Amino acid sequence: MHLILDCDGILTDGTVVYHEDGTRSKSFHSRDIPAIKRLKERFDVVILTRSTWPGIHAFAHRCGVMCITGVKDKKEWIKENCAGKVVIVTDDIDDLDAVLICEACFYPNNAGTTFKFAVRDLPNCTQVGTGGQGLIEVIETMI
Repeated sequence: MHLILDCDGILTDGTVVYHEDGTRSKSFHSRDIPAIKRLKERFDVVILTRSTWPGIHAFAHRCGVMCITGVKDKKEWIKENCAGKVVIVTDDIDDLDAVLICEACFYPNNAGTTFKFAVRDLPNCTQVGTGGQGLIEVIETMI
C-alpha cells in the first residue's frame, strides 16, 4: 500500500518565507518526522509535490522516504508507479483527479475553500488536523 504526501499545506502550513538574499524557506513540524518513520513500516511513503523547492529533499531524507518534485499530474504518476491501494494526503485542487483514483484521501482543515468544496461529498475523503501542525501524526492514528 502506498501513502502519497503533498508538501505545501500538508507537511508545511503553506507559508513561504523570502529572505533578503532571495532564498526561500518553509517550516515542517517535528512531530511529522517520527510519524512518517512509523508509517513506513506499513506503507510505501512518497512525498509527491508540484513544488521544485530543494529543501523538501532534506526533509524527505530525514524521514527516510522518497521525494519526487515537479510533478504536475499526480494521477498519472500514481497510475504509473503505484500498484495496489493508495492513500493520498493533499489540499491541492489540482490533485482532484488523483484523489478520485485513491482508496482514501485525507486533507487538512486549513485546505483552500475550492478544494474543500470539490471533495465535500466524496466518500473516500476525510478532513483532519491542520496542515503544517503535525498533520501526519494525526493521520497516523486513523489509518
